[in-house]
Amino acid sequence: MPVQIVHTADKLAEIITYEPYVLVDFYAEWCKPCMKGGPIFEQISNESRYSHIKFVKINIDNLDDDLKMEYGINSIPLLKYYRNNTIVCYKNGLSKNIINSMLLT
Repeated sequence: MPVQIVHTADKLAEIITYEPYVLVDFYAEWCKPCMKGGPIFEQISNESRYSHIKFVKINIDNLDDDLKMEYGINSIPLLKYYRNNTIVCYKNGLSKNIINSMLLT
């Protein structure tokens, strides 16, 4: 399933609320590790074993400081995995190993 890029916190909240499985990549365009990990995130989103998971990216520069605090964003890249509107796990960093370990939780 292709990665969905969202531009607002409202759209992100809607996806997390209504999709049963969601992996969110909080990133910024100025963040080199984020840009390096972007293609990995995209590649894994297309793996058939993860077809039931919604992969979402949101640029933290589109969030105000209160929302960054609400989502617990202290450093990026930050991945958060939600199951039925509940956070299952989160990790800083973006690699194939990190994503796979999160999704097999």
